[in-house]
Amino acid sequence: MKNYIKTAFTAVGIALMVLFSFYGWYYYETEWKSGGIGTEESSDEELPEEEMFKGYSEEEIVSEITGRYGDQVSYLRKEGGKYYFQADGFEFSVNNDPEMTDDYEESYFDYLAQQFSYAHNRILEIEKEPGGSYVPVLEFYGRQTGESESFSNACCDLVEDLQKIVGFDRIGYFGPEDRCYFDLTPYLENYDRTELYNAVYQAIERDSLELWRRREDDAKGNSLEDETGDIANMQQEELLEIWADYGADCVYRKKDGTELCMVGVDRAAGSSYYVLLQAENGKYTEIVNRDPYLGAGGGAKWLDFLEDEKTGFSCLAYSGGSKGCLYRTEDGGVSFEEITWPSGKKELPDGTLYNPFIMPEEVWEENGKLYMMVSQGPEGDYYEEGVWVYGLYESEDMGRNWAYIGTKEGEDIRQLW
Repeated sequence: MKNYIKTAFTAVGIALMVLFSFYGWYYYETEWKSGGIGTEESSDEELPEEEMFKGYSEEEIVSEITGRYGDQVSYLRKEGGKYYFQADGFEFSVNNDPEMTDDYEESYFDYLAQQFSYAHNRILEIEKEPGGSYVPVLEFYGRQTGESESFSNACCDLVEDLQKIVGFDRIGYFGPEDRCYFDLTPYLENYDRTELYNAVYQAIERDSLELWRRREDDAKGNSLEDETGDIANMQQEELLEIWADYGADCVYRKKDGTELCMVGVDRAAGSSYYVLLQAENGKYTEIVNRDPYLGAGGGAKWLDFLEDEKTGFSCLAYSGGSKGCLYRTEDGGVSFEEITWPSGKKELPDGTLYNPFIMPEEVWEENGKLYMMVSQGPEGDYYEEGVWVYGLYESEDMGRNWAYIGTKEGEDIRQLW
């Protein structure tokens, strides 16, 4: 029995050896020897096309690109492995690859953005999105008087000048971290400039006010420890001696008889730059704040405090006294922050919106709320029923944020400027 089993295993082993030998011979004859797997010929046949591409000649590239874009382009030079061409007002480059890829479109749109920027004194960038579409990003200068109006007009010009060329359906604004977009699709088919302007105006008013309030939480007023420059390095006594004869542009008299004085100590390009000093008996005794207007120059118009004499406000007029900024303190003037207020959104004769209320005149407390009167400045010409009016604003958080609540009759003070 044992011999029988041994013989059977031996036969099976011999059969397997014959089978594997036959398979090896067949593989050699059909695959390896015939030029299949492992041969140089097979490797050459499977190389990607780009690895075999040797590049075009300069003449071939010039011929293709002039055929692609017409006689408007002319060859300039070869540089850094790329070929450069001149189009109408701009340069673009061509790669020496199988498709002769170029950046004509991107370069053209950059050129258009540059021309628009020059014409509007406002930076425009046309950004390419991952999907290949383009979106223009227009610079917004901030919440100074007249900027929402100027930005809205620029957006309308952008649509009229470039939308059909570039093919965008939205406009971006603010920096990358705060980027917002305005959707143009509801306004393109039946385009009406006034309709678009008013929609953009309301969007930029809303978004810029929201951004301002977010940043306001992080903003800090200047303190003595933060100061730099020659004035900061000088001792208080020395500075008070230098400024002893300087007059104050506006003064607040405190309950204890001391005074807080906005004193212009430097002047440049028609603007004054201020310090806030405390005075007793007509003599400056202490530097309360060396830069109450946070680096801004102009003319200090007024300074006033609430009953607690900690929360106060001051107006700095600028642009020849035609516009004003509002500053707020809650520590008696040691630090200030700039405060903004929303537009009154009044209509011009052409139907476009604007804010006529640009010069803060007064802040007061009443029934637990603060109110502010904002005039139209020396050039204002907005009337209601024949009366020159002020904008009336309300605050429920001690003047950090304001809401427009209507107009208020008041003295026409234009003749005082």
